[in-house]
Amino acid sequence: MKRLLAIVFLLMGVSGFSQESALSATAVEKVTSLIDLFENENRDGIAKRVVYPLKRDYPLPDITTEFEFVSKFEQLFSPEFSAKISHSVIEEYTDMGWRGIMFDLGRMWINEEGNITKVYDQTEAEKKIRESLINADKKNLHKSVRKYFEPYAVIKVGDDIWRIDRKNAQVMRLTQWIGGKSMTEAPDAILEGTEDIQGTIRSRVLYFLDKRTKGTITILMDDLESNVPNQVSITIKDSAENETKLVGKSDN
Repeated sequence: MKRLLAIVFLLMGVSGFSQESALSATAVEKVTSLIDLFENENRDGIAKRVVYPLKRDYPLPDITTEFEFVSKFEQLFSPEFSAKISHSVIEEYTDMGWRGIMFDLGRMWINEEGNITKVYDQTEAEKKIRESLINADKKNLHKSVRKYFEPYAVIKVGDDIWRIDRKNAQVMRLTQWIGGKSMTEAPDAILEGTEDIQGTIRSRVLYFLDKRTKGTITILMDDLESNVPNQVSITIKDSAENETKLVGKSDN
């Protein structure tokens, strides 16, 4: 679901272009060499042309090394998609500005150096692995919160756990365990909210309402001002509009 949403958001930006943007001479050379690697089925060579970590559909772990990329190549690229890349021509690649170079309506993204930055081609093998991880995850949750559409993130805020799940296509769920409790224990709070994708950089912002206290929680998942990887910024407002600022560490 998250991968599908990401493609939709990217294509919303694509629709703003009235015509395709031609690649620079350098990009043409780099992209052509990448196509050749696929044509020759040179997985080791392709692995050297990837920007790591290569994100996968949560809760699948990111791919962080060339060795890992090669070993999981068939999870990332179906035979059909590999063949499509290997038989592609340069006119099928579009320069989308800061987003990078787009192939096959956003199925794969490449930077100006001709290196792969994103792959949105979930194979059947990867789907099964993801489903297995989700099923295992549910078994480690308290029974009151095992039902959800898909997991979104787990955030550590000090000794507390803030877990976010997509309850359905429109509703996000925030579950909190306070004071070092584990997710197998009964949660201390369960809130519902929404996700907002903001700006051209597609920043993820989550809004939750505490119906009991009438307070709100805003979670900035992509804190561009932070130099700490995966740091999130949290703003809590009570019913009198008094603010409390927190930071957390997300696994997504």
